[in-house]
Amino acid sequence: MAGLRRPDLWAPGCRRPWEELLAGRVKRRKHNPESEQKLKESAVQLLRRHLNLEDLLLEVEDPPCKKLCLSKLIDCDRAEACSDRSSSFIGSALRDRALRLGVPVALLAARMVAYSMEQVCAEPGHPVLLSSEQRKKVASLLDVAQYLLAHSMFSRLSFCQELWRVQSSLLLEAVWRLHVHSVVSLQELLESHPEAQAVTVWLFGNLRVLCEQMEASCQSGDTTRAMLSDFVQLLVLRAFQDNSDLGRTMESEKMSQVALAVLQKMLNFALDSLAAGLQEESPAHKAVRCWFDVFSAHSCCVIAPDPLKKFFHHTLVQTLTHSPMLKVSDAIQMQREWSFSRTHPLLTSLYCRLFIMLSPEEAVRCLQEVLEEQEVNWQRVLSCVSVLVICFPEAQQLVRDWVARLMAGAFERFHLDSMVTAFLIVRQAALEGPAAFLSYADWFKASFGSSHGYHSCSKKALVFLFKFLSDLVPWEAPWYLQDTASVRGVGCRRPTVPPPAAPIHGGLHADFQPFCGGLCFAGWCLSLLSIAPAPSQGMTHRALSQVHILSPPLVPSKYRCLLTDYISLARTRLADLKVSLENMGLYEDVSLAGGITEVSASLGGNQPRSQAAQDVEKAISMFEHTGKVPAPVLEASIFRRPYYMSHFLPALLTPRVDGQNSPVSVCRLLPSLRHC
Repeated sequence: MAGLRRPDLWAPGCRRPWEELLAGRVKRRKHNPESEQKLKESAVQLLRRHLNLEDLLLEVEDPPCKKLCLSKLIDCDRAEACSDRSSSFIGSALRDRALRLGVPVALLAARMVAYSMEQVCAEPGHPVLLSSEQRKKVASLLDVAQYLLAHSMFSRLSFCQELWRVQSSLLLEAVWRLHVHSVVSLQELLESHPEAQAVTVWLFGNLRVLCEQMEASCQSGDTTRAMLSDFVQLLVLRAFQDNSDLGRTMESEKMSQVALAVLQKMLNFALDSLAAGLQEESPAHKAVRCWFDVFSAHSCCVIAPDPLKKFFHHTLVQTLTHSPMLKVSDAIQMQREWSFSRTHPLLTSLYCRLFIMLSPEEAVRCLQEVLEEQEVNWQRVLSCVSVLVICFPEAQQLVRDWVARLMAGAFERFHLDSMVTAFLIVRQAALEGPAAFLSYADWFKASFGSSHGYHSCSKKALVFLFKFLSDLVPWEAPWYLQDTASVRGVGCRRPTVPPPAAPIHGGLHADFQPFCGGLCFAGWCLSLLSIAPAPSQGMTHRALSQVHILSPPLVPSKYRCLLTDYISLARTRLADLKVSLENMGLYEDVSLAGGITEVSASLGGNQPRSQAAQDVEKAISMFEHTGKVPAPVLEASIFRRPYYMSHFLPALLTPRVDGQNSPVSVCRLLPSLRHC
């Protein structure tokens, strides 16, 4: 052992003593007065929050602390008690009692006022509101508390802590009146709660009951509206105002989290209630209507614009992303049920109020960001689009531009999500009719019916388009499928006579040769009906648009097999649905279309005759305005002879009744048809 040397403490690989490490850290630390002051404040807050006044009073006096209340000084059973005894006498009595107990008078006063408040709120009555008798008693108690505050004989923090110990019996109106009379603010009271989750649940439950009882409390209507307004103002400011404006403290951060959580819970409750179905004038219906009224202009005028706009933006995002259970396939099948007229009026009113504050530009930008970054509730997204194009005409062009960007990006990067989003948005907007948005037929024609279509840049783009359309077939609503297959239904055979070709357009890929205008190609598609066997003649359905009849995608003859394969798939799906293709009319409007069942039930076997009468009225109307035979009528006379001869002409030759188109117009149209 004598030959062993003690290793050098500073040698590499040897550990330094803890004292040296700690001493070195102390030397390197710079003096920071702000950190020192913050540490002192945290220590004081820790001590004050863990001070148990009840245990302290039990130590200095034998009787239980609950006997120390203002009941001996203020008769809580008599509303006029405060006027009988002056506040100065009460303060003097509290000071003497505190001196005898050896405790600060501010702590004793806070304990006594809190216990007296508990006694008043514990009386049977409304779940969140005070009765008229309770209001008088609380008013007397507040006068005493204000006097004690003015004479530095009242501890707000201790009072808040004592109140939260009896929160189960605390009424929301009593808390609000403490705020209104400047005894303790709502912010200070909520920040003082030791558990953020507990205060969130308590405030959410009380606000929901307050909204449910808003209309029932006729005599307290002004009070309940003022209460809700003050609470919403506090929550919005604390949740969405920059922390730099308020100073970053632990209490402020906790309060921001509580405020955001309460607002989120209220919105989730409203959206869940709408999804579950609301009965008119039920408590839940009243609560949702009351909460959505918070977003009206007169309710929000007292909130600063910047946090208010953040609140509205947050609400819109949460509405669009709440409960994203629906898949894209569900949206494709069900989006007709989510039009403006079928959306719940309460949800429609919420969207309108949000858009008024955000502006249509910000609303479209928000929709775009949400769809790109988050999982969405497709029902809410598409109903939002409907409300946007119906209520804000300036948004229609914004939606068109947005769809154009989506389509350009989809074919540039072959991005399927962008393609799906664009189709869903266009179809949803088209449901609202031509006054709100261009028809699906016009959009499809502009997108794929010319040499400048999105798909005309390459074979890969064409394959991408038809693969997308094929993937939609199992989920497509029947009216869209019928649009596709009603004139293109083919088996494995091709027409023996190909459509005539035209010169190649400038700037177009060499494989894309237009088919002698839309009429010739549409006629070629229509002629395919004579090749394929007729589908089952079971349940009939009214075709809703002729997008792919009159405005088919431009397909080069080299790749026509893509088109025929897709049409075979669509016809198979329609045959499985037992949808008839032979009696489709000339003029269809997807926004007015009903489902297969409702149309079949309402029209029965008279559907072709009824559709033909509508086609005749539309054709005559167009002939009166243009002086020319409408193109759909010309095409039907050539390529759809059975429908034209069996239904359209008999409807045209039927004697007109009063109120219908003029017989003169019919007489002028008939010779024009004969000479065509």
